[in-house]
Parts: sequence; structure tokens; C-alpha cells
Amino acid sequence: GNFHNYLLYLNIDGYTGPGAYTVHASATSTSPFAVGIREYDGGALWESSAGTLTVASDGRSGTLNVFLIYVGGLVTPPSLGLTVSGRWTCR
Repeated sequence: GNFHNYLLYLNIDGYTGPGAYTVHASATSTSPFAVGIREYDGGALWESSAGTLTVASDGRSGTLNVFLIYVGGLVTPPSLGLTVSGRWTCR
């Protein structure tokens, strides 16, 4: 199969500390949290449309469960969105 590298973006506007945050669409939301995934080589981009993100008490890790919709960057757009679920850590 093909191997692809992706970048995960966690946008924290108005961060208020550890806890649970509701994730909304990046471009239209007043939510403080948004999530994005970008294909490293090709530049395809997906942005969050719904989900939750938690920040642990250390402020440098947590969990996420978000649905992302395709925004742009591919010649032939995918017909499906992405679901990203699991743990994250800043290093």
C-alpha cells in the first residue's frame, strides 16, 4: 500500500485550562477548539465539523474524537470525511 504522512493541528483560541472542549467547524465557529489534518506531501486538508477534545491536567496531552470534512488540496476530492479518535501528546 501507499504510505502517507499527515500533520495534526489542534487550534486553541481562548484556552481556559485542562478539561473537555466541544470541537466545531473551524471557519464558522465561535468554539475555542478546532482540529485539522493536512497531508504532508500533497497538501490535502480536512477540518473539524464535530466532536470532542480533552486536555489532561498536565496541559500537554489528552484525547480527541472528531469528525473532519474535506476542505481542499486534491485534484479529485474524497467523497468521505475522516474520523480521528485517540490520544494526543505535545512533545
